[in-house]
Amino acid sequence: MKDSESYVYLAGIQTLSVLADVDPKYVIPILACAVSRGTLSRGGKSGDSPLLLELDIQIKAAESLLFVIKRRGSALAQHANGLINELLVGCQSREEIPSRPNSNFTGQDMREIQEQTLSYFETASDSVINLQQDEKDEDLEEKMVRLKTGGPLFETEEHFAINSGCLLCLSEIIMTVPSNVFAPHHGSTLIKLCIECLRLDKNRPVRRGAALLAREIYNVVLRDAHQITENRAAAANKSSLPLMAMELCSSSNTYNDTLLFATLKNCVSGNDYANSNYCDPATLARCQEALTIREFCVDEGFFMVANLVSSSLLNSNSNGGVLDIIGNGDQFCTNLIHELT
Repeated sequence: MKDSESYVYLAGIQTLSVLADVDPKYVIPILACAVSRGTLSRGGKSGDSPLLLELDIQIKAAESLLFVIKRRGSALAQHANGLINELLVGCQSREEIPSRPNSNFTGQDMREIQEQTLSYFETASDSVINLQQDEKDEDLEEKMVRLKTGGPLFETEEHFAINSGCLLCLSEIIMTVPSNVFAPHHGSTLIKLCIECLRLDKNRPVRRGAALLAREIYNVVLRDAHQITENRAAAANKSSLPLMAMELCSSSNTYNDTLLFATLKNCVSGNDYANSNYCDPATLARCQEALTIREFCVDEGFFMVANLVSSSLLNSNSNGGVLDIIGNGDQFCTNLIHELT
């Protein structure tokens, strides 16, 4: 993993993913700890201190974990909550970890990042008008390769790449795992994480990851609603509850849909504090995608129904919460289907 040649460390990433297939119960928690805490157990006596990983190894471990999550898909459900708990540790600010120095951004840093990112994506066709057809083909291929890399990572951003990697892994988890697995325990925490990162962070990697997570949260709402309306036979059971929609609409949550919506709108309009000095098109695009999905959910009445039914259920449970609502799954789904149809 420390090798500078890409084909060597990519082989290392592939090896880790294969090991996770062989023994996921053992490998996935170790890999998650390596990403979030930057430590690796030596596997010896309990008194042995863990091995502190270098930053570049930690970043590559995050890439490996992301690949493992994509590879396992819905089979990851049994590890999802423990994995989310560990990744939330890695999402905390680098300033809170004394062993990791903090990178201080300035306006000049931000301008240089924008200019150098633009020059990275520019190819011959952006400066030369009369290119031959074979040159145009080569130029297009080169541009596609650069676009697929996601852009360069600058030295001032390296210490935030772990936060971003954890956010990307969280996004991938909620994309593939049923919401009834994670929403009762982590739904409100994930919403709060999106809001705080978009409002308080200035660095590109974290803001991009938070915008992606916000988009996937609304995608979960859309996915759950479609599953219930398209499969009525399966809807009358507790596993099909649209719990993420209920978390977003819950009046007991300070960090809810109203606050997330306002945060995304501020990011798109450029009025938020963290976005006042520069604009990152990738972050804005993901925020706009999240708003588009949310608008569709609102137009289709998904939030209205979730709010009405969850409110009635919470009123019947004085100590109510999402975990209490799970016990009323049949009634919730019956009401939801009735309203939507």
